[in-house]
Amino acid sequence: MFKNSIKLSLSVVFSLGILFQGCGEDSNEADKYNVEMWLDSGENQKVLNYLGDCSTYSGEALTDCYLNVGAAYFGMAKFDMISLAKELSKIDENLSDDESSKEFNKIIFSKLDNESLKDGIEYYTKVVDGNDSVCNEKQYDDLNDKQQQACLSINPILISNIVDDDEDDNDTNKSQNVVSIGDVIEFKDALQDAVPELKAEELGAIIDGDDLNTSTQDVNINGTLDSVEATDYALNVFAFSNSWDGNTSVSSDYNKTVTYTNDSLKNKTIKLAKINITSATAGVENKKFYRLIEYGNDYNTTLTTIPNVVCGNDNVELPTASFSDIDDNSTGYLPCVKVTKDADGNETASSFNDSVVNVLNNDDLLTSIALASESEDDNTSDDQKITDFKEDICGIDGSNGDGLCDTNTTTGELIITQEAVIDYMNKDK
Repeated sequence: MFKNSIKLSLSVVFSLGILFQGCGEDSNEADKYNVEMWLDSGENQKVLNYLGDCSTYSGEALTDCYLNVGAAYFGMAKFDMISLAKELSKIDENLSDDESSKEFNKIIFSKLDNESLKDGIEYYTKVVDGNDSVCNEKQYDDLNDKQQQACLSINPILISNIVDDDEDDNDTNKSQNVVSIGDVIEFKDALQDAVPELKAEELGAIIDGDDLNTSTQDVNINGTLDSVEATDYALNVFAFSNSWDGNTSVSSDYNKTVTYTNDSLKNKTIKLAKINITSATAGVENKKFYRLIEYGNDYNTTLTTIPNVVCGNDNVELPTASFSDIDDNSTGYLPCVKVTKDADGNETASSFNDSVVNVLNNDDLLTSIALASESEDDNTSDDQKITDFKEDICGIDGSNGDGLCDTNTTTGELIITQEAVIDYMNKDK
């Protein structure tokens, strides 16, 4: 996903000044000392408690506050640049470029599940006046020191560009697009809204276009991750009422209507399906997955469940319950649904279709992901990389029309659908 030439070392990181410390010339020495000490010792919550939302600062001290709050949130997510550099510097130099890139991706993706990263990105973006589009290779040298610090966290691929021994400072072909870690997180969240059980290495493989299959997560040995196949079955058989043309080892015990009393769920028509994956190997256990299918006026979709957590009808976790308590006759044990809260505290249930429509069809985000996934191919224009990636998701191979995507009748642009994403995650790439 990121550039293959990863030549990070602690000495390089220190020389770049990526320490994210100090509260600026306008702050007093006691403030500066406290924040530096807390960041150095990993006491990130103390930094957040001390600096708050930075509203009491102004001028340079305000910029420094944004950097330090961003660093504290990244530290809470264990994504601070120093520890990240330590991990990346351990990648075996004897690996091929492709293998090194995959190791890099695994490290990055293993850290993306922490909400603090999103908060940190929000504060780093304030340093560049809310416009992270300047965090690109072409404009980097024109930024001031503090903006560069922020951009290195917003767009980590800049690190490899800066420390690449072969990088030509006068290269006129430098990209002006941003490979934003925030966009990568949004893309990750969209995929996990479809398949909540996906792990970091699997997410990296999806974006890298690699084989997703592992012996423990493809128990029916049909070339598809069991968790992806469970969503595929729930969508096609129950949500779309299609006949199942996949492997016969995939089936469902039941598809029953369930009722939640939670405000974000109580007015929805929801059915619960238990998807069974039969193992093809003696001694290897069968797999089972629960999927919630929402039936709506405009579309049917799957709701996002929280893996291995059971709730009551109110969508509140039951700590002592397990998935074995969910059966065809029970009404008090249900999968927990992921909900998000807005600034007013209103809850919205997460669904796969909303993620696809609202996230993957965001042009800026898709641009970021497309450029990231194709970053090694420097002979292809950015526009072509974006087109290739979008057509790959949509299943367009030059002979089958618009594939599984819809088309905007006004602009002619492809609209990514949940069917296309599931197909993309299923196929060998």
